[in-house]
Amino acid sequence: MAAGNDNDDARNYSPAKFANALTVSALADFDGVPGGNGSSTCRTDEDDTLANFSNWGPAVDIAAPGVCILSTFPIEQGEYGTISGTSMASPHVAGALAVLASTSPPAGRNDVFGLYDALTTMGNTDWVDDSGDNDKEPLLDMGGGAVNSAPVVDIAAPLDGAKFTSGDGITLSGTANDAEDGGITARIVWESDLDGPIGSGGSVTTTTIAPLSDGTHEITASATDDGGRTGTASIVITVGTVSDPEPTAITLGVTLGDKKQGTTPVTLTWSGAVSDPVEVHIGGSLYETQDNDGQHTYRVRGGGTYTFEICETGGAPCSNAETVSF
Repeated sequence: MAAGNDNDDARNYSPAKFANALTVSALADFDGVPGGNGSSTCRTDEDDTLANFSNWGPAVDIAAPGVCILSTFPIEQGEYGTISGTSMASPHVAGALAVLASTSPPAGRNDVFGLYDALTTMGNTDWVDDSGDNDKEPLLDMGGGAVNSAPVVDIAAPLDGAKFTSGDGITLSGTANDAEDGGITARIVWESDLDGPIGSGGSVTTTTIAPLSDGTHEITASATDDGGRTGTASIVITVGTVSDPEPTAITLGVTLGDKKQGTTPVTLTWSGAVSDPVEVHIGGSLYETQDNDGQHTYRVRGGGTYTFEICETGGAPCSNAETVSF
């Protein structure tokens, strides 16, 4: 929550004063490093001090850069611009909280406050609080925190979409690498959404345990690092003969509206299509694709004879053909 920009005690402002908010003051930082040696840029202030407009006091929990920040702007104002304020400082903190939450997603209210505490604990004091309130909040600093990234899992074999004969010994192989822990391929766990656990390690053969049952399987490989984060990869394979489902019949209706100023509204209504989008065919040829929302109106200028069909993506199956003349 932005502390406010009145060079005043943040306890006098709402919602900055609320105890359940992580309230952020603004730092003037012109060179991105401590030491107070940066020269001011878009506004006059002293490097590595509390911004001269920032609210301060016991309600403030953390400080972050908030002076001369390059930010997105409304398009009519040039798309990008430099702006100052505690409203520029608080997004830095929100982003840092998101990074922490990605490594340990909060399960409830207490976990959120735990993220607040973790972030303020990581903060540094390499700045000058010149507000005179004798209450120096920590400065946002992710460098001291252990940010744990998820492992990257890759499935090398079989290829996505592969098909196998019933009872085949299928070899599943892959790798898992983690930025913090290095190679953790041995931790890969293989599972099928039809048959459950298959095995573990960088390479397993299904017949070692049991052949996969006939059907379409989503095979998932997952690996968990020392920090508890899990990376996954998945493919779909088919074992045995799996018949394609019968296509759903598509029903099309065409309604003509009243002609106005030489233009006739032609409304297509359909049901039974599965794909999204669907294809609109006119005269047996693809005209365009449309969202599968069951209805679309064209405004046709002039007259003529038109034959419409609604088809699944790929051009088949198609609906009944409806021909209209006007």
